[in-house]
Amino acid sequence: MPKKRKNPAAVALGARRWYGTTQEERTAYAKWVASHNSGRPRKTDVPRCACGNMTLHTATIRGGKRGTSVGHKPGCTFYLTPKAEVA
Repeated sequence: MPKKRKNPAAVALGARRWYGTTQEERTAYAKWVASHNSGRPRKTDVPRCACGNMTLHTATIRGGKRGTSVGHKPGCTFYLTPKAEVA
């Protein structure tokens, strides 16, 4: 698949927008923007898994037969320790 080419007009507008700012200033601005309105609020009236990252219902569904540790912190009852690879 060929690499998608960037729109020259968009590149020029971006360069003009950030002209005279440092990388640190751009990063700080991006973090500030990302901190606003990021995601919906958590449900507070439902039981959660031990680490509190997801509802107990979702954790049970994702657990399945083999389970997954995605989204859980180590120490959570739904967190699966990585199995040692067989060489």
